[in-house]
Amino acid sequence: MPYTQDELQSVGYYNEFINKLREIYLEKLAEAGENGFRDVNNVLLSYEDIFTGFSIEDVDISKGPYLQVLRKGYTENMPEDVINGLEDLRQLLYTRQFEKYPKYTKGKLLEKTIDRNISELSTSTFLTELPGDLTNGDVITVDVAEDLRKWVIQNGQKRIFPDLATFFGYGYQLTDLKAVEEGTLKSIPSGDDIE
Repeated sequence: MPYTQDELQSVGYYNEFINKLREIYLEKLAEAGENGFRDVNNVLLSYEDIFTGFSIEDVDISKGPYLQVLRKGYTENMPEDVINGLEDLRQLLYTRQFEKYPKYTKGKLLEKTIDRNISELSTSTFLTELPGDLTNGDVITVDVAEDLRKWVIQNGQKRIFPDLATFFGYGYQLTDLKAVEEGTLKSIPSGDDIE
């Protein structure tokens, strides 16, 4: 039968195991503190309090095993300008903003921030008069045997069917298709795909 949490507190090998894990964790915490809580890629490292699971920034270091690790635990690895003014290594974990953010008012700065010459947006074109005898509602295909694509003409645009199942799903039959030349097909602007 397994031990309860209270019974485990009096089991020797369990306590040795837990204490070893805590020592390893504190060593990693101390090593991270020596490097400003950053890894080799300058990514911020985050640690938890062993007992509460809260962030290490919220730990009361006057209690528990953190006093020597976090308080004035500086080494020669840390730059002098980082050490100055620090009493607790956890201050390196806080994000600080020393400058005010610039005010975005209409002017050169705003124009650099927001590009008002947006060219990526598409513009839709529609034909008011369709070529040949085509009308809105016609389903068409190109008169090339290898090209199996099918379109429906709606509002002066051709809209492609993604597959044959969608074509049949809209109630169309192959006998409804009108074959057009490639030039005629290209002259009709494309609309959204049929869903």
